[in-house]
Amino acid sequence: ANDSMTEYTINSEAGMKALTLIKDLADKGMLEKGTDIVAGDEIKLFAEKVLSMSICWGTSAAKNNPLSFEPFFLPFPSEDGTPKLEYLVNGFCVFDNQDTARADAAKKLIDFLCNDEEYGKKNVVATGAFPVRQSYGNLYENNADYELLASWTKYYAPYYNTMPGFANMRKQWWGMLQDILTDKKTVEVALTDYTAESNKGI
Repeated sequence: ANDSMTEYTINSEAGMKALTLIKDLADKGMLEKGTDIVAGDEIKLFAEKVLSMSICWGTSAAKNNPLSFEPFFLPFPSEDGTPKLEYLVNGFCVFDNQDTARADAAKKLIDFLCNDEEYGKKNVVATGAFPVRQSYGNLYENNADYELLASWTKYYAPYYNTMPGFANMRKQWWGMLQDILTDKKTVEVALTDYTAESNKGI
């Protein structure tokens, strides 16, 4: 996306270069094309040692998928040597089901889980995630992997998940990758079409 988060822009020169590299690596067998799997499948295949690396593996996956081996973590490489990492902000929501008392009770529970001095921290640790508030400090002392991952917050890229049209963009993303990896479209055509269709949802 552009810096103002008003337009999807992966049909840029850098985007073309990145997807061309992915296509080349997949064609050479260095990356699994994975055209018939979703993220959960990739995590399972990594945990079963079918895949030697995973871009979907993370602290939440580690909570639910015990491993028989010791993984190690690497930030995505970049041309200038400074990684830019994609991340997810986890949170709660309350659905409007026309029951005010129930909604108020849910809000009180959420407030407790997020703001209680003791259980706020325990809630974050239970998810295997990292706190958004710095006042919580280091919740994973003596856990070298988690301390390493926490140190990478300085590499976080802009958070585009809340952009208008995000749901439509994700749908277009899946189709675009399929088109490139199955040779249905060239990288240039696929990214041009993808960008146009994604921006229709904004």
